[in-house]
Amino acid sequence: MNPAWKKKTLAIALMATSVAFAQTPEESKVQRATTIINLEDVLWRDRNKASMKLALQTLGDLKSKESVPLVIALLKHEDSEIRAAAAHLIAGMPTRECVVPVAEALAAGTGSADLRDILEILDDPAALPAIRRAVKQSKYGLCRTLGYLGDRDDFELLLGLLREHDVRDAINGLLLLVRRSNKPYEPWMGTNDQKADAKEKWLAWWEANKSDFRVLKTATETFKHPPDVAIVENSEPIADLGPGTVELPKGWVCRPRRGTDTTSGYLISGDGQFAISYDIGPMAGTMAQSMEKDEKEDVVASTKEKIGGLTALIVVFKANEKDGKRIIISFPEGGPANFFKRVRSDDQIEIVKKVVLSYKLKAPEAQK
Repeated sequence: MNPAWKKKTLAIALMATSVAFAQTPEESKVQRATTIINLEDVLWRDRNKASMKLALQTLGDLKSKESVPLVIALLKHEDSEIRAAAAHLIAGMPTRECVVPVAEALAAGTGSADLRDILEILDDPAALPAIRRAVKQSKYGLCRTLGYLGDRDDFELLLGLLREHDVRDAINGLLLLVRRSNKPYEPWMGTNDQKADAKEKWLAWWEANKSDFRVLKTATETFKHPPDVAIVENSEPIADLGPGTVELPKGWVCRPRRGTDTTSGYLISGDGQFAISYDIGPMAGTMAQSMEKDEKEDVVASTKEKIGGLTALIVVFKANEKDGKRIIISFPEGGPANFFKRVRSDDQIEIVKKVVLSYKLKAPEAQK
């Protein structure tokens, strides 16, 4: 490691440590403000990619929402790793002011799944011009986002992509628009979009319904979820995940995301520093099984456990030095239900297993 960079790494680490070990609340507040100023100075003046990435990570750890305007500018940075680190920080603290810059970054092809999530969470139509432009320019990964934010004209845009270019991702957007419209959802709409007759069904449906089709509700109004956590007497908090439940450690909460064909969201620790993602339902598939097959050279460990009548497939994958490992736990008979997390230590793997292996299916009548 370059001596100058080694010194700077230590300095940035000490900034965060000084906040954690401040003696009084007032001391902590002053130290936090000073640390954020110094970290922002690194972003503003430094040319070293590694120091910028560490500064972004530390600002994220400090939950520095006041730094978001500065970080937004880094979405246009020439280095892809800096752009990714900036997107990750913004995704953890989304604000209205980042809607248009995020949409523009996605339209320019420099965005990520984190940024798409921001637009869907904020549900702000200010993003539409850039998203429409991107979809017209063949950035089809944004069809789903257009379904969250768009209107009747966007239904015709997406249907045109399906009709003329057989863009199957357009079906994700069409499905969302129907859910937000004055027309009832039909069961065939949620079936596998790779089926040969999917395109013909959508075209026929539009011919029969286009005369009075209207988008009535926003995505936020349409995709509502039950309360985060239901407390059961004499028990740890129980998170309701649709077909099943998990027992959460004290202080943890469940934060659902809007879903269409799956139930998804995050199980988050009380301090907000540890989040396990989940994706449940037939359309989610059995992720541990499929990813183990697709990325078998990266598999570190693969085991099966029988938990309360369900089989848990537990697969750990190696990742790069920065991100540690990935763990995926899937219950093929439980939805299927998938839980996944990037981890930096064996202790974190054990935390994931402790939480996830409490997963239980509800009684059939309670799953409805």
